[in-house]
Formats: sequence, structure tokens, C-alpha cells
Amino acid sequence: MVMNMRNILKRVFLLAMGGMSIPAHSQLNEQPLLLDYNREAVEESAAEPGSLLWPDIIGDTQFTYTREQSHSDLNPQGIELDRTTLRVQWGRSLGSHFFIKYDGKSLLYFFSDLQAENARRSQLHRHKTREFYLQTNWGKTSIDLGKQIVIWGESGLSSVTDEISPRSLEDSIYTSRDQRRVGQDLIKIDHFSDFGKLSLVVIPHPAVDIGPVPMNVDENLGTEFAMRWKNSFWKGDFSVIAADLIDNQPVNAWRDDGSGRSVVPEYHRFQMLGMTAKLGLGAVSPSLEAVYKKGVSFSAVSQFFPQMLGTNIGNSSEDYMGYPINDRGYTNKDTFEAAMSLNYSLDEKQSMFLGFSTRHIIGGVADIDETRSDRNNLNLSYSGKYLRELISLSYNFRYQFEDEISLHLLRNSYSLTDNLFVNMNLYMLKTANAELSSRIDQTSLLLGMEYSF
Repeated sequence: MVMNMRNILKRVFLLAMGGMSIPAHSQLNEQPLLLDYNREAVEESAAEPGSLLWPDIIGDTQFTYTREQSHSDLNPQGIELDRTTLRVQWGRSLGSHFFIKYDGKSLLYFFSDLQAENARRSQLHRHKTREFYLQTNWGKTSIDLGKQIVIWGESGLSSVTDEISPRSLEDSIYTSRDQRRVGQDLIKIDHFSDFGKLSLVVIPHPAVDIGPVPMNVDENLGTEFAMRWKNSFWKGDFSVIAADLIDNQPVNAWRDDGSGRSVVPEYHRFQMLGMTAKLGLGAVSPSLEAVYKKGVSFSAVSQFFPQMLGTNIGNSSEDYMGYPINDRGYTNKDTFEAAMSLNYSLDEKQSMFLGFSTRHIIGGVADIDETRSDRNNLNLSYSGKYLRELISLSYNFRYQFEDEISLHLLRNSYSLTDNLFVNMNLYMLKTANAELSSRIDQTSLLLGMEYSF
């Protein structure tokens, strides 16, 4: 029961943080990056790759100042977020074959912000670099070198195939999917031909997800490799992805130091083979992605019971409390995951989104810390612009079937000028599990102002 509650809490957190992310069309306050010219979109539409590196906006610099404060009925002090952010986006061409891009932000957390509270500081300052890389183009081949974010998913839901870039889980439901992505140092090579686009990604020192309480990862996790082939067909795109990666989430493993075993978090490797497809059929845009993952590590079913009951298990491998004890503390399983979505544009100002994702653990869950082999999620959303496009409004509903957890998000943005916005977002997280409702059920209000110059 205790382990089941721990797993449900983890799934609630992942649900809120991106297990079912808001589609891009309903992220009201994410204006297209002035300098991020959307490499994927440009690459797909360009007849020749030489045109994708040199948009007219190269050399511009954009600053975005944001002030945010949130109030939650779950927090005894009421306030969870209280911060200002200055984001800098800069890019410049260097000659005829090189382009350099920077995207970073400085954050100032005030004393009532959870980040400052956790650090026990009256004010806390942090700087985060999302991307800083050099891109070069020679003929039909481009090479990107430096800190980057790689996005390979299509459905706009969970990270079924979008496993390259880790995410920051520090601010629960308040941070958008795009802003949760974490850059990492890597080499990305793209080659264009008549048979499509072939991409290779090499990550010598992979980064991992940043949790609510960041952990120090001092071990060398090994090099990650990923390859994708993508081509256009009929009215859409199709791609195949193969990768050898480090799981962005740790698994709790047992280590023996001679005097007994201890539980420590470890990051393990897995392999994946997946496909994505997306069609553009006028006002309707369906997408599909599916992936087979081999060797994903899951915590063993009984590893926490001895510690929680105050029992020293030493080096024993006997059964305990009726559960099989795994000497490693974890078990590797293969999984199959899929996501389907449908985006429908009602007109130029309104759109609707429907998505479904599923995960199946092959071989059952009797020996791992999971209660079900299948997990299914639903996502519904609507976005529109009103009052001569001065007001942007969206509603998003996410639902996890097995644990009956729902999340409602209502977002509103009012444009005072072309570059000044006032935002108000309402979040409602609910569960039908009476045992967890006092710890999960919450209503939060986020107020913000955003100014770009």
C-alpha cells in the first residue's frame, strides 16, 4: 500500500509536468522565438538545405522580461511562485557557412518562492542556458555543435519518441512544455538527399531530468547515440528513430559496501526503435507515434519495505513480507508506447486538440514496483483569440485513467500592446483516490506579466 501510494504520487507529478503536455497551439504565452527559426519546420519546407540556416532575422537580439506569482490552496503560505525572469535570445551569421545561437535566462526568486525556501535564502539568483551552439552548413550537410535541445516527437503528448532532451521538473504544473526542456552538449549532423533527411545525434556527457530537489550526478553516464530518418510522403511526414540512451529518470538500486546494502538512485541505459507520422489534411492534422523500448529499468517490488520497517536485511536474499527480493533492487523490462492526436482548426483564430497515449509493460508487473501493466492518458484542449485578437483563451483537460487523476488548465492572456501581455492561469488538480486527495487536490492561480523588447 505504501509503495502503491508512492508510485501514484510520482505519476501525478509526471502528469502535471509533462506526461500529457499542452499542445503547442494552446501555449498562449510562448511567442515564437525571434531567433529560434524552428529548424524542423524550415528544414521540412526548404527545397535546398542551404536556405534553412539563413533567415532574415539573423543578427537580432530579443529580451523577454517576465514577472510571475502563483497562489495555491495546497501550500500553507499560499504562494508557490514569486519570481522575475529575463530571457535573452541572440543569433548571428558568421560568414557564409556558420551561424551561432544563444538562448538563456536569468531568474530571481523572492523569499516566498518555493525555490528560495528550499535553498533557505531570502533571495535566490540562477542563470540557465538553454542553447548555445555553432551551426555550419556545407552543401547538403549541416553540423550543430554545442548545447542544444533536440525535439523528435510529433503527437504533442507524452515523450513517446521525444526522449533526447531531458526536462526540468522543478516548478510542477506552472512551467510550459517548451520551457521545461533542458539543453545538453551534443553533436548533431543532418544530411539531405533525394531519399529524405538523415540525422545523427551524439551526446558524450548526457544530462538527466532535473527534479524538484536537484540531485548531483557525479558519475559518467556514458555516451548517448540517436539516429533518425525523415521523409515527406503524400500530405505529411514519416520518420524512423533508433537510439541508445540513458533513462532521464533514475531507478533505486541496491549497492553493497560490505556491511550491508543501501538504496541509491542510478541512471540506466535502454534502447528504443520508434516511428512517427504526421499528416496535414486542410483543417485537420492527425499524428501518430509508436516506440518499442528495450531494457527499461523499474524498481523491484520490495526494496523499500526493510528500510521502512526498520529491519536490517544485511546480505540476505530470502523472501521478505511475501515479496521476491531482487539482489539488484531493480528489474529490466521491455515496453511498448504509442500516442495519437488530432488537431482541428475551426478557423484562423480557433483550434481544438484531442490526444491519447498509452504504455504497456511487456511481461507483467509482478516483480516490479508498479501496480498495472498499462497506463492510459487522455488530453483535450481548445484555444481561441477574441476581441480583435487582444484576448487569447485556452482550456486544457488531462486525465489518467487508471488512477483517476484529472488536471484542468484555463489560460488567459490579454495583449496591452504588441509586446506587453498580462496573463492569468487557473490550475485544478483532482484525484478520485480518497487516500491521496488531501495531498494532491489543489487549486492554483498564476498571475504574470510579460514584456518583450
